[in-house]
Amino acid sequence: MDKADDIGETTLKQATNFFKYDYHDRGMVKWQGYYLSDHTEHVNKVAHQITDANNRIRQPEMTSEAIAQILFEAYTHNDTDESIIIGKQLIPQNNLWWVSKNSF
Repeated sequence: MDKADDIGETTLKQATNFFKYDYHDRGMVKWQGYYLSDHTEHVNKVAHQITDANNRIRQPEMTSEAIAQILFEAYTHNDTDESIIIGKQLIPQNNLWWVSKNSF
């Protein structure tokens, strides 16, 4: 056996002893940091959406007939299915809670 084999065998024994007696696998604990960062990112995103929704200036609720009349006029000028174009913005119908018409 030459010196390189001795070093390799010694290193292997040291590594074996380290993993057998000294190293303690933390299991899922080591992954919790990844889960925590994903969760924190999601919570921040949801909090931002809630803040934006709460900061909107809410107009008084309109009757269904008044909304229907304004939307009917808008639909005659825009070819949309489940959304309406207001200005340059496409807005899904389920996001509408108040409408108004400006005379130009």
